[in-house]
Amino acid sequence: SDVCSSDLMKGVGYPIQIKRLKIFTEKFAECLTVWHDKTGVGVALDDMLGQTELPFRGITFSNASKNELMVKLMLSFEQESIRIPQINHLVNELTDIEVKSTLTGLPTYAAPDGSTDDMVMALALGHAAMLEHSERNYGIIEF
Repeated sequence: SDVCSSDLMKGVGYPIQIKRLKIFTEKFAECLTVWHDKTGVGVALDDMLGQTELPFRGITFSNASKNELMVKLMLSFEQESIRIPQINHLVNELTDIEVKSTLTGLPTYAAPDGSTDDMVMALALGHAAMLEHSERNYGIIEF
């Protein structure tokens, strides 16, 4: 699968994000479901998406859910079944992401202090959505 586009909306208010998301998804006639992070303040985005015609699925991140998403993403990179364009911010986040262990031995994934993992987690969500709908070969991952 190929990532063919991205839209980083850091610092953009939720109403504008919703408008941009609707325009973004109009590019793809068969957009099944918009997946998004609804952890913390993301609940507001979930509420706003509920007022649109867009099908959506909010995912609340936990150490376990992030681990599952990241393991699937790493496996696809290792199997060369995913390709990403040279989006510098995404490549930097992928390079910088840190893996640590909890006291119980569960791996945790996070950006180093002063950085974010927003693009990586958006990629992981898009990848998970693609895998869930893998009975159809869309050939793209959008985030």
